Amino acid sequence: MNKAADSSPWAIEIIYYTDPYCTWCWGSEPILRRLEVVFGEQLRLRYNMGGLVENIDDFYDPTNDISSMEQVAPHWLEASTSHGMPVDITVFNKYSGELRSTYPGGIAYKAAELIDEDLAVKYLRRLREAAAALALPIHRRETQLELAKEIGLDTDAFTAALDDGRAEAAFPADVDEAGSQSAAFPPSSSATRAANRSRSAGISLSMASPGSSTRSTAPRLSAENRRHSRMSCVSMGAWQLKKRRRSTESPANRRPKGWRCW
Repeated sequence: MNKAADSSPWAIEIIYYTDPYCTWCWGSEPILRRLEVVFGEQLRLRYNMGGLVENIDDFYDPTNDISSMEQVAPHWLEASTSHGMPVDITVFNKYSGELRSTYPGGIAYKAAELIDEDLAVKYLRRLREAAAALALPIHRRETQLELAKEIGLDTDAFTAALDDGRAEAAFPADVDEAGSQSAAFPPSSSATRAANRSRSAGISLSMASPGSSTRSTAPRLSAENRRHSRMSCVSMGAWQLKKRRRSTESPANRRPKGWRCW
């Protein structure tokens, strides 16, 4: 089923601001899959490419003191011990001379989305997996094509969307939307109720908030589904809640380090 169809019986829409290279987004994959299993057709997920780093030469993340691709590696390792997803940091050493931006991965996703929105979700998962766990150069066209072929995308149409500029033209709109919504860090999301699409609630899928957000934003979701959502998000985000309780930082800083950060 096409998730973009207006006839879809969804009760709540989550717009997920993300980037294929974001380690916290990689760490949130189990939570996304759990939400899809629990809520099924009641949930619509829309992916927005927020754009993490346009050019590393002009980039500085003061929170993690990152200004080069090589400096991302220790941050990924630290994050992995928290979110539990595997990472291979050799990607930054292997391709440090050519990996200057995360934008090519996001543009590749937009190309997939133009061809098939459902397969594009699988493609985004493969992009994340390839970059984070397999140390593959997802900024390269040949890698993007190989991953597209693996998940069954029409590679001719995919190549055309990249070559004719449609994917690149679609990408800035995502970045602008993320900025207009004040998406503070990936994974960052907004939730909207179907009956009143102007109402939204900001949520972080890496914490235990999706259950409470879905309850307030879409009250017609079944109590059983809401219970399972809270359980799944609490169990997979428990480390963060413990960290928040122990933290002596100000409340504004008690969240995963990210957005314009890795």
